Amino acid sequence: MANSFGITEVTLAQLGDSTHAVNAVGSTAARKSVYQPMVVRATNHDDDGGANATTQALVESDCALFLSRRHGEPWEKVGGLKQVIVKAAANTGTTPPATDVTVLYPNFDYTTFE
Repeated sequence: MANSFGITEVTLAQLGDSTHAVNAVGSTAARKSVYQPMVVRATNHDDDGGANATTQALVESDCALFLSRRHGEPWEKVGGLKQVIVKAAANTGTTPPATDVTVLYPNFDYTTFE
């Protein structure tokens, strides 16, 4: 992590990949419960300045932060007025989402969710 806040940093492709660690749930995963919210920094988003976030002001102005309210929910960019909604492709490794996305649905098979 390149920030002093302990915020997990990922790319947008990783954020859209349902098999990536930020989208997993379990005792060894980032989320311990399906109801646990999570915040991450998307390092290759257009709004991310790439700076080492060491102060609250830098986090708010220079980092592209995304919130997922619970497992299976989309990742929503914190702040900004523009809305660009994307459902990640099945192969996010070679087809990354648009770098200006503000709502990103990971490529889960949503028919398996209860």
